[in-house]
Amino acid sequence: MPGRVFAVADPRVHRNTPLHRLTKIEELSGRRVREPPTAMALYLACLADALQATGRRQLVTDSARLAPTRR
Repeated sequence: MPGRVFAVADPRVHRNTPLHRLTKIEELSGRRVREPPTAMALYLACLADALQATGRRQLVTDSARLAPTRR
């Protein structure tokens, strides 16, 4: 979406890099990854790939580490 500003967590990454990568993914896949249903499908596909690549134990460990803690 032209004119939108996205925050990048890593200050070493130029702000246009994520936008360029999203555009490239859209060109290669033929899908609009900036639409919420498509973004969710892409996220789930990446998660499934990570699960297959690293094994369930590693993914569960990473998820627990990233989960918000309750106080």
